[in-house]
Parts: sequence; structure tokens; C-alpha cells
Amino acid sequence: MNDSVRIAPPPGYGALVALDRTKHRGLAPRNPLPFGGKLNALYITGTEFPLAARYYPIVFVKDSGRDAYVSMVVTALTAGENLFVDESGQWVRDVYVPAYARRYPFCVAQVLDDGGEPRQNLICVDEGALERSEKPLIDARGEPTDAWHAIDRFLTEMEGARLHTERLCRALEDLDLLEPFEAQAFVNDGGKFHLKNMYRVTEERLRKLSGDVLEELVANSDLGRVYAHLLSLDNFKFLVDRAATRRAAA
Repeated sequence: MNDSVRIAPPPGYGALVALDRTKHRGLAPRNPLPFGGKLNALYITGTEFPLAARYYPIVFVKDSGRDAYVSMVVTALTAGENLFVDESGQWVRDVYVPAYARRYPFCVAQVLDDGGEPRQNLICVDEGALERSEKPLIDARGEPTDAWHAIDRFLTEMEGARLHTERLCRALEDLDLLEPFEAQAFVNDGGKFHLKNMYRVTEERLRKLSGDVLEELVANSDLGRVYAHLLSLDNFKFLVDRAATRRAAA
């Protein structure tokens, strides 16, 4: 790809470039590699809902750029903070780390044709996160190593999960199941938190769906994900507890 082509980085990433077998030979991601400490919400795929629902509220957000809903986990009650990332920039132990964070510093960008339709996928990397390594992703001959093949499989799986999640979000919108909501909380020291512009599935409308529609949701493994989302909303109270603990320790 021509270096003059700019690729818009996803939230949390630095400048992106296309992964290049010549330019990036001998390199690997830094270890440790901090990521997500300033993100109070991260994208999540539908396949991750059951695990993510144990720790985070899962919400839907309207992506105005694409005029579509996306699913996200909420990791903090204020912008610029992540209650699941410690001072060193590492995710705390014993929580599920979203695939969005685990894929860093790589991502998949869609190359569009002249009509604005996706033409091909391009693997990109945040170059600032790479360093010289004895276990590079691309060897001295410019050939991918086993380490890269594992990352490539993960990116492919995540891209497939992303497409399935887009379908889920479209289905929820088409069925008119999403409603806006806000979250407010107070902590003992008088602090107040207020999150807006979120959407959730309304159970009342869900209960009124026809049997055929419910069967289709079950067949697509969507109904279980919807209920995982609904159950996850109780985690807002745990975010308040985490926020209070961090403020008390500051």
C-alpha cells in the first residue's frame, strides 16, 4: 500500500500502517504492551457476550459515522479511564480481556472500491508498538513465522465475529428492540457519574416477539447473547464499587 494512504486508527491505537513483510521483518510487539488504559468503553463481539457479561456492562451505541449500532463493554464511568487496567497499563488479573484489546497492535481495515463498497481486508499495525525481537513475526527472509500465523488466525476469527455482531445489531434494530437509557451513580465522597447515549434491549418488546422470530434468534445463537447483555447491566453497580475503591486509594 502507498504510504500516502491514511488509515483511520481505531480508539486506543496510534498511527496505523499496512503490515509489510519487508519493512516489519525482525519485529514483534513490545512485551509488556499496555493498551486501553484511557478507554472507558471497548468494542465487543457477540461471541464474547457470555464471558464479558461476568465483568462488564454490555451496551449498544449508535455509530453515527455508519448509521448503525455497535456493541461495547463499559469499563469506567468517566472518559479517559479504565477501571480494569492498572497503573502499569496492564489489565487486572482474573477478568475477561476483550478481543479488541488482545488483538493490539494489529487490526483489520477494509479497503473500499470507488463505489464505497468493501473490496478487501488489509492487516494494519500500530508501528509504535513494535520492537526488534529474537522471536519476530516476520523472519529475516520476509516469511511469516508461527507466531504471526497464530495472530493471523485470531484476526480472521475476530473479523468473522465482527460481521456476525453487525448482523445481530441490525436484527435488533429491525425488530425495534433497542431503547435509549442513561446510568447515574453516586459514590460516598460525593462524586457523581452520568453516562448517556447508550441503548439496551427492552424486555417488554422482546416478550412480544412472535414464535417464528424467537426461533430464528435461537437458531442464530442471538437470543442467548441478548440475555447475556441484559444480565450484564447489573455490572454497573460493580463499576461504581471499583470507581469508589480507586478514588479512595488516590
